Amino acid sequence: MTGRRGWYLLALAAITLVIVAAWCAGTRSRAHADLAAALDRHRQVERDVATITTLGSSSSSAGAGAGLSVGPRPDADLVARTQQALAEAGLPIGACSGVQPRADQVRQQGLSVQTVLVSLQNLRPAEFGSWLAAWNAHQPPWRITELQLVHAPQRDGATSDLDPNRFDYTLALAAPYLEKQP
Repeated sequence: MTGRRGWYLLALAAITLVIVAAWCAGTRSRAHADLAAALDRHRQVERDVATITTLGSSSSSAGAGAGLSVGPRPDADLVARTQQALAEAGLPIGACSGVQPRADQVRQQGLSVQTVLVSLQNLRPAEFGSWLAAWNAHQPPWRITELQLVHAPQRDGATSDLDPNRFDYTLALAAPYLEKQP
């Protein structure tokens, strides 16, 4: 009986060893696959950064109007500028429902970014495109950093359905500027 029991224990130990070895091999295989995927993502990020750097340097060297200029703090009369672009695009000035400033962000020595939210209401995509073309025609220091579209409710008062062709737009506009040194 002790002979059989010894063989059973030896077989059980061998089976346990095989299971542990198989589990370790599977874990190692998954770890290698995860490492390979992480390295691929890292290489892709490096390529993306190189592309962005190349595009940024080419746009800033392409001419004065192509890059983003950094100067003194821009004027804050965005309501008038937004309404002027609406008028130039042939759109109602009332489409501008407001401008809301955000706190300035300090990026590096003396460089800050002023950000504001601009709300445009009840515009079709083509109308927004016309406004955007009129806005960019003056090459303002403000660049769009965020854009949110929400279906606009119908304004006729008959129903509360959403108009599938009209949107309320909220834009985050940012302008970098240099702080005046004392």
